[in-house]
Amino acid sequence: MDLELERQIQADAGMPHSHYKVLVLLSEAPRRTVGLKELAESLQYSQSRISHAMRALERAELVRREPTPEPGRAQQAVLTGNGLELVRRVGPLQIAAVRARVLAGLTPVQVEHLKEIADTVVATLQDGGSRSLKGAAPHGSPSP
Repeated sequence: MDLELERQIQADAGMPHSHYKVLVLLSEAPRRTVGLKELAESLQYSQSRISHAMRALERAELVRREPTPEPGRAQQAVLTGNGLELVRRVGPLQIAAVRARVLAGLTPVQVEHLKEIADTVVATLQDGGSRSLKGAAPHGSPSP
């Protein structure tokens, strides 16, 4: 599936998925700006990989680098208007591609169950895991 999605992003955006992920992360950040160190950590990229991605994205005028407001030599990445436009154009195409691949074999009822499960998982994660499983037992174990 990864190879299929890589081909899809190449067709839709003309770039590797790893570069597109940089744009998406920036598009979701306040002021569309993230420090390069934080960006690399968030994406689990090495400094070399984030530098390579930034060079390519800068050449395409999708991002720019600028100094951070803090003292020192740190830099931050800023999504340009062109970059935001690309994310807005390609995002729905990527979502449709993932849905088509992931949900293709499911019935409408199964999709609804999956949505309910995902909503519960997300809510639990947002609560810091403080929600109880309300009677759920591990797979194969009887409920209490």
